Amino acid sequence: PDPPPPLLPPHTTHSFTLPSLTTHTHTTPFLPRNHHHTPLHASSSTVTDEDGPTPTLPPWQPESIDPSTIPELHYSPTSPTPIPHQPWRLGDTDGCDDPIEALWRIEAEELINRAAEGVEARVLDVTWYMAAVVITLDEDTIG
Repeated sequence: PDPPPPLLPPHTTHSFTLPSLTTHTHTTPFLPRNHHHTPLHASSSTVTDEDGPTPTLPPWQPESIDPSTIPELHYSPTSPTPIPHQPWRLGDTDGCDDPIEALWRIEAEELINRAAEGVEARVLDVTWYMAAVVITLDEDTIG
């Protein structure tokens, strides 16, 4: 029997030199006029799983919870430990647990923006944490 045709067409190779005096090789596909592509034939896989096909799973449904059964969700402003699972936070949180829209935070952000303008800097973001604030300035405006 005749050998099977090659899977890849023959190529021609050209060499050239760049100004750096390094030789590079460039390969270009070359198809002769009488070349015909032979279609590849593939058979189906013969691999089988000894445990059978993968079973179809039902769509995932999140588990329902009862918030009253999760201690971390309990907050009591009158408790000596306002957040029970964080015993290091004793006593009054002094407003640190206030929402972002609290009036004192809005006033503080206004003061931060005015202070930045005073030194010709631009505030990109103000991020509030429980006991800290992070102010992000535009680096291009910091002198």
